[in-house]
Amino acid sequence: MLDIMLRIAYLSAIGLSLYTSGWLLMKADKTRTTGALAACQVSIIIWCRPQLFSGLPMTEGMKYLAYGISYIGISFIGPAWLEFAFLYSRRKLGHGAELFLFGISAVNYSVLLTNEYHHLFYASFEVAQVVYGPVFYIHMAYTYICVLAGMAVVLADAAAVDSELRGEIQVIPLGNSYSVKAGDMVIGVGAPAGMVHSSVYGAITYVARNVPVTDGVSRILFTDLTSSGDAGTFILNLNGEMIGWTDNSLKGENSIVSESVMSISDYKGILEKMTNGAETAYFGIKGQEVSETMQAEGIPKGVYITDAVSGGPAYEAGLQNGDIIVQFDGRDVATLKELSTQIASFQLGNAAAVTVMRKGRDGYTSLEYQVTVRGR
Repeated sequence: MLDIMLRIAYLSAIGLSLYTSGWLLMKADKTRTTGALAACQVSIIIWCRPQLFSGLPMTEGMKYLAYGISYIGISFIGPAWLEFAFLYSRRKLGHGAELFLFGISAVNYSVLLTNEYHHLFYASFEVAQVVYGPVFYIHMAYTYICVLAGMAVVLADAAAVDSELRGEIQVIPLGNSYSVKAGDMVIGVGAPAGMVHSSVYGAITYVARNVPVTDGVSRILFTDLTSSGDAGTFILNLNGEMIGWTDNSLKGENSIVSESVMSISDYKGILEKMTNGAETAYFGIKGQEVSETMQAEGIPKGVYITDAVSGGPAYEAGLQNGDIIVQFDGRDVATLKELSTQIASFQLGNAAAVTVMRKGRDGYTSLEYQVTVRGR
């Protein structure tokens, strides 16, 4: 049973390491840091693979070969991990230190390869039993020291990070997206090309006001720059201020513009709450205001629900697409802005009395629901 559990553990380690090293080599930026981490993963694969066959019948020569292959990975995983830890923490290990660390591993492995002449790595090596020599224990102690030292470097307190490095970190100021107009030049940063640290530039092509979004309205900026929306792209003005971020979910299928940008000014209040660790109110509807033309056709004044978001508080309480919200917590609702303001100021976790008009065979009927406003 123990052998089966060990094989499962080795197989899991190999699978995870193959995935990680493959992703690093194919998707991540080609830097010394990712290279060092990939080397760690490859070392784990080399170490674990022969262990999968350790329970099979072997001759002494086959077992010695399996151990020899396995110890290639074990010999070099310690210094590889330590080098990654220094690179990840943006500290300098130094070429001399690297040569020294990997040199010790190379010497240890050379002792294994020449063991039959001195028996310092294996005191005796038989199919039934392996007796380890003094160099083996020195090698294992060295490996554990490297791994523990690397962990200490990675987990070092942020205060120990070089003050010059911390001085390089700057917060991007938030701009006024309400002042943005068509024709303004903008810069896309983050990962517009699908890779981090890429950038593009373009211009604002159109500004849409009062676009319905979940639980309110927002200003949407359209731009001709191209980006990978899923990777995350932030839009800056020429003063270096952030005015929004791309969100392709709002772009129409036949739109001739490239990207839709959420206006940062509409979300400054939410960002302030998130920064302070507070949750924001979630009601869970998308809607539109009932215009005077619609009222002339007999539709009650209020907020017409175009989408009661599945799984949202309003949906779970019983509100439906086509309902018209006329009151929220005892106060009349005429516009999306009014509804959004009332939702934002409502106590999270409490139930709000929501009055809607629902159309039936005999016209509109007034219904009241208790909707628990959640945080998110």
